[in-house]
Amino acid sequence: MINLSSSEQNKALPGIRYLFDTASRRLAENSDECHALILIDIDNFAENPQIITKIGTLLSNAVSKTDLLTRYGDDRFAVFTSGFSNRVELEKLISKLLYRINFAQLDEIVSPTAVAGAAMDEERSSAADMFMCAEIAISKAKHGSESGFVIFSKEDEQSFEGDRNEESYRPRRKIQRVLNYAFEAFVKPNDSRLVIKDVLAYIGEEYGFRRIFLVTGDSISGYVISWNGNSVSDISESECLKVLDDVRKSEHVKGKAHIKDNRYSFGMMEGYTLTSVVCYEDDPSDEPRSEAEQSEMRTLAKMFSVYKATVLSSMSAEDELIYYRTALEETTTACLIIDAESYRVVFMNKYAEEIFTNTTVGTACPHNIMETLERIKNGEEEGADDKGVYRYDTFEKSVQKWLSSSIVCIRRSGGEYAFLITVTDISAHMDNAKTKDKLTGLLTHEGFEIEAQKVVYGTDDEYDLAVFKVFNFRKINDEYGYETGDRVLTLTAEKLGMIMGQNERASRASGSRFYVLFKRGNFAILKSKLDYLFRVVEDDMAKNHSNLSVSFMCGVYPINKNTFRLSGAIDGANLVIKNATAGKYLTSNVIEYYDEEISRSIEERKQIENEMVNALRQNEFEVVYQPKVSLATGKVYGAEALIRWHRADGSFVQPGFFVPIFEDNEFVLEMDNWVYRRVLSRMKAWAEQGIELPVVSVNVSRLHLRDAKFAEKFEKLVDNHGIPHSAIELELTESTFVKNYDRLITIMEDIRSRGFKISIDDFGTGYSTLNLISVLPVDVLKLDGNFFMKNQLTDKNKKVIESIIMLAKNLGLMVISEGVETDEQVAFLKENYCDAVQGYYYYKPMSEEMFCKILKEQ
Repeated sequence: MINLSSSEQNKALPGIRYLFDTASRRLAENSDECHALILIDIDNFAENPQIITKIGTLLSNAVSKTDLLTRYGDDRFAVFTSGFSNRVELEKLISKLLYRINFAQLDEIVSPTAVAGAAMDEERSSAADMFMCAEIAISKAKHGSESGFVIFSKEDEQSFEGDRNEESYRPRRKIQRVLNYAFEAFVKPNDSRLVIKDVLAYIGEEYGFRRIFLVTGDSISGYVISWNGNSVSDISESECLKVLDDVRKSEHVKGKAHIKDNRYSFGMMEGYTLTSVVCYEDDPSDEPRSEAEQSEMRTLAKMFSVYKATVLSSMSAEDELIYYRTALEETTTACLIIDAESYRVVFMNKYAEEIFTNTTVGTACPHNIMETLERIKNGEEEGADDKGVYRYDTFEKSVQKWLSSSIVCIRRSGGEYAFLITVTDISAHMDNAKTKDKLTGLLTHEGFEIEAQKVVYGTDDEYDLAVFKVFNFRKINDEYGYETGDRVLTLTAEKLGMIMGQNERASRASGSRFYVLFKRGNFAILKSKLDYLFRVVEDDMAKNHSNLSVSFMCGVYPINKNTFRLSGAIDGANLVIKNATAGKYLTSNVIEYYDEEISRSIEERKQIENEMVNALRQNEFEVVYQPKVSLATGKVYGAEALIRWHRADGSFVQPGFFVPIFEDNEFVLEMDNWVYRRVLSRMKAWAEQGIELPVVSVNVSRLHLRDAKFAEKFEKLVDNHGIPHSAIELELTESTFVKNYDRLITIMEDIRSRGFKISIDDFGTGYSTLNLISVLPVDVLKLDGNFFMKNQLTDKNKKVIESIIMLAKNLGLMVISEGVETDEQVAFLKENYCDAVQGYYYYKPMSEEMFCKILKEQ
């Protein structure tokens, strides 16, 4: 059998719509049999989808083959069963299902629990009625049942009986009244929107809400139904859809309410997709709703989800089957279903027969497709989207067409797994693509991809892909103008022809980035060709711009015909460049070939990525502090918070290695937030001990600054810890400003307006000009120690540093120098009025405890 991941197994369960249609058909066809619908609600699973997946597997093994099982919502399962003869047998089945869940060892930390509600068809004749009755039963079970389940009876249609003077029964009677009212309304054959609006009004009156609205779908196909209290204006549809989007982005999509502006929003899920939101709105002056009330609000929201999935599903399964068959035969998309074990074709539509002329139902699928399916089965194929779909655009030699394909694993009615493949002919689109770059006349990325496929597969030659770009190209545009930058690009394109041979292709892909497909030979010869090209361009540009230095970074990656994908080859070449230039300021050309060292680097990177999440959970990361010393007083006034990684096995991972990886895969956002919380907690503890708080600087990744609300979120975090804003400094590296310059300035201004200091770290690493500090809204300039002071101070070094300090002082900025290690450097910085230093001359990075000790001694 195919080894499906747990998420795929849950996705293989039939939908609630299928269960409803099939149950309705069975009720009509087998009226003499006993039928029941069982709803199971899961609690205490810590919103862990893996636990829900395991529960789905348990239930699949516990029910009979003729029973229907599905998951709906984020924590519900439904079972339609006919395998019993009386109520006692039904009770035994429900007890068995609950026992399987409540006593299963699914997780070391949490122990999920389950309750159930059921309805038999002796009480109601339709599947819709059974759903409503089972909902009443499960609501009663959740409010207290010794057995953990309730089977619906006619008495349950009345409000909970008991001493009407007992306070504990009042809230139960309220939700029971609402459920009874809603279910009576739902089963009547009225306009569905009017029914929902009527029920919303009843809920609003009972609970005293200001407004309630249900929003479902999206801005194109969604709809909104709302109810307003007295003298309350209508809510706009765009505002409702904004609520839907907020919930979709929120961490509270599943489980508890998303609370914002006196609104309690509950997202309703269909499998893994948010399909609708029910929002309850109070007056701003109202007290917050209790946990018990929020639980009832969630139950009522789920009730609408059930109504939407059942009563509103009016199209019959038979009609759907007819529509699907017609669409399949008339479409110009090829559809194939391939058995996951034998790789034989079990279905193909008419258009698939036209494309795959040598394939018929019952024969093995084409060999290249079989190889891809094997990689998917073995977990070796990457690139699936969040729904488990693999997508490819390839040039198919056998039919001489460009084909766009998608592959997804499905489960057939008999339980066997298969692959659904859809294929569309996109040759016309590819032929019409703009294949020539207007500036250089070279191929565009799209054109190069087409030509590369033809050359690699259409000749017997082996090829290497060279990817190169101009180092610091933005600086050339900024300092010498775009006309000069364009001249560098056109000159490079012109001179490329001198080193290219027959059946070799070149592209200007974007910016200053070029791709060249070379026939494979001796790398030393190729390297000499590329070096010649780069030197010719540099020498030619220097004739008109004596101070202009043009350097190139180039990575060469070997292409394997059997596994060739342009994107993968480009990634490989880019890794060569990254590995060769990491931490370097280039003054000469770099040309490197993909080798074993690069391969090891990639493996090390994968290891880091596999370990990083667990390392954060297991507290393998540590915050250390490197003190900053005032040159005027000689005392510590602040520190920079730095991250260190000590593995559980005792080994140490260098920040210079893992931080760039975290930047690339965006895990740095998670790590930075952990650092912020850790630092603020320490500062709070120092304040409680009566220690005068130092100014602590924390690093801010450029990725944080994509979020326009970063300043607002950071301020809230700081305020929650009670730390004054003046004690926090946010450090941005100079390289942050290479892109999205204006947007970053706007966010920085927002940060400063909230009372936080901003510093530019590593200033002088060469990414931009001195003009940068005159326009950025910053408070502190940090001179990069490695760039300015890595050697003994020379007269030239001194003049550069003096100029920067003077400029910064004239702009009212504080100046800190990093990497200070000698008496000479300290004396020089004092003479030039540098404010502070950070370096081994005074202190190395130290533990929280050591830094706290220094603060106490001062």
